[in-house]
Amino acid sequence: MLAPLTPATAAATWTLDPAAVALALLLAAGQLWLVRRARRRGHRWPWWRTAVGAVAGPGALVLASCSFLAVYRAVAFWPGALASAVLLVVVPAGLALGDPLRLLRLAGVPRTAPDDDAGRVPRGRLRRLLGGALAVPVVGALAGVALQLALFLSPWWAATLRSGAVRSVTGLALVAVGTLFAVPVFGADEGAAGETAGAAGLRVLLAFVDALVDAVPGLVVGVSGAAVAGGWYAAHRSPGAMPADQDQLLGGTLLVVVAEVVAAPLLLHACRRWARADAAQAAREDALLDVLERGDAAQRPPLRDR
Repeated sequence: MLAPLTPATAAATWTLDPAAVALALLLAAGQLWLVRRARRRGHRWPWWRTAVGAVAGPGALVLASCSFLAVYRAVAFWPGALASAVLLVVVPAGLALGDPLRLLRLAGVPRTAPDDDAGRVPRGRLRRLLGGALAVPVVGALAGVALQLALFLSPWWAATLRSGAVRSVTGLALVAVGTLFAVPVFGADEGAAGETAGAAGLRVLLAFVDALVDAVPGLVVGVSGAAVAGGWYAAHRSPGAMPADQDQLLGGTLLVVVAEVVAAPLLLHACRRWARADAAQAAREDALLDVLERGDAAQRPPLRDR
């Protein structure tokens, strides 16, 4: 029987999810290795991106998978709902703000000119992967909603309570689906030369739509009245715990809050990127017009000849 959940017991309660810990270590090590490789090739990389990509993202993965959220989800719904939201939204956001696609480009090919910050796109299987699956964030957004609805409204959630292996696989699936949306929208080679204002504006639209649809699973879970793993929680709920309907309402509310709290700064990030892309595109167009005007003037005959 678990002790009543208090701040003290929450801080002292941990478990081990080997798959989550292994993935977190792999992500952190991969980020640090790519940063080191990029710097050895002459590229500078912001320290805060290294911290977010190597510490915040993997750290949130370990927190959701090994902390009291993973332990107390067996006796209450809301810790598991909060952990699921962290895995689907917070972890991918941290990985995306580490800008892994641009880091891959910088680490893959040495700089060809002093002002060439973007490098050249590596060829081969990696390029096809990044340009294919990760270039369809709409798939990631819809898959995230579908995955949560299937998880909470089917026997799947009860299966994660009975089996640690199912819980681990489900957590990895949430991270993968969230990353499918977050990385191409918020971290896809930021600052790459030639990004148009239209492409950046599309990212803003996708971020806005995702912020809306991410609230759907939480609203459905919180107010639908359909009990999530009702039989399990009826048999395992701790004495003195909140009623099942309040527990599920709290879990649904947390799903919405986490999604929207993370979506707001990411939407602002996308808007800022849109503004920079628009200014850069205007400068390129002005420079092109200047070149054309100079060429026009050079081809005109002198006034006396006319």
